[in-house]
Amino acid sequence: MENNDEQNNALHELNQINQDMAKTQVLAVMVEGTAKAAYEHFESFNLWLLTVSGVTLSFEILNADKIIGYMQLRGFFWCNVCLIVSIICGLISKYLMTIIKSQIYIAQYLKEKLNPIFQDYSAKEESVQQYATQSNIKIYTDLDFNKIIGDFTELFPKLGKWLILRSLEKNKNYDVVLMKLAHNQGIFVFLQTVAFFLSLILGIVFIICNVSQQT
Repeated sequence: MENNDEQNNALHELNQINQDMAKTQVLAVMVEGTAKAAYEHFESFNLWLLTVSGVTLSFEILNADKIIGYMQLRGFFWCNVCLIVSIICGLISKYLMTIIKSQIYIAQYLKEKLNPIFQDYSAKEESVQQYATQSNIKIYTDLDFNKIIGDFTELFPKLGKWLILRSLEKNKNYDVVLMKLAHNQGIFVFLQTVAFFLSLILGIVFIICNVSQQT
């Protein structure tokens, strides 16, 4: 009776582990898909807006003497401030896109390379455990990931080791980090767009005000 209870408990635990693993994998795929869709949709728009903002700012600076005559110094100043803010937000968004890309690439690369290793190890581990059970030998077959990470970081100098450990600590909640990056990237693209169009609106308003004052 006790053996049956132990087998039932073990079966329920195994089933729960399988369900948790499946949920984790589905969640990871959904998060990666969302982040990938976010940067792919915003990337071309972000680049286009950065280019237009940079060209417009360069044109206004090179022709400052003529443009100031149309919108006065105050209008020229605020329009360029908005353009600079738009460019800064665009660069931050571009940086976040690069981080998202690298995070997804690293995760996919590790899955591709590590899955066959774990499958092979799992098969060998099962054989070892069966032999150990038959021989009444207690043996520890789980992989010690802390030791693996320790051996990996030993390949780098102290600064590199510190940076790797810091990065692992910051990114241990991979799904949360990726969604936060995608969210922040969307915010900066929005701010980039608002600042750019605000520059255009201010330019038109200052030109109209200047013309009305002259007439």
